[in-house]
Amino acid sequence: MFTKYKIELLAAAVTSIALSGAASAVTTQTGNLTVSATLTSACSVSASPAISFASFSTLAGADQTADSGTSLQVACSAGLTPVMFVSGTRTMVDGGGLNPIAFNLSLTSGAAANDLVIAIGPATSFGLTQDGAPHAVVLYARVPLANFASKVAGAYATAAPLVVTVSY
Repeated sequence: MFTKYKIELLAAAVTSIALSGAASAVTTQTGNLTVSATLTSACSVSASPAISFASFSTLAGADQTADSGTSLQVACSAGLTPVMFVSGTRTMVDGGGLNPIAFNLSLTSGAAANDLVIAIGPATSFGLTQDGAPHAVVLYARVPLANFASKVAGAYATAAPLVVTVSY
């Protein structure tokens, strides 16, 4: 049987335990937190740049030019000096693959010269703002009249996609 005295002792013990827990909650400990990261530089190239000469006649009488417009987007981290090259055969062929039409690629408007290197030798430097944001880089193409004037009519395309590479 619990007597009033035993109940008072039990209540005192419970209170003592509760107070001792509250007293220890006031004590604090501190430690130092270290935060670190490694930031790497990088460049990226849009997934599918394109150049289309559209439709022109074998009787056009002049070289044909086209460009990639804004379809080629390049983004590079700050502090990089990117260079570019385009590898692959710079020839379009008809459906049967028998009538090749060679073309020039350049970073210069009009593409008078085939001056965008094909990964052999030094790559071509190009003025790109290195702020991590994508920027349009225009590639220019030219088909000299002599390369298409005697070809059969039809649709022409590269047999395999050219690969645009940005190195840094």
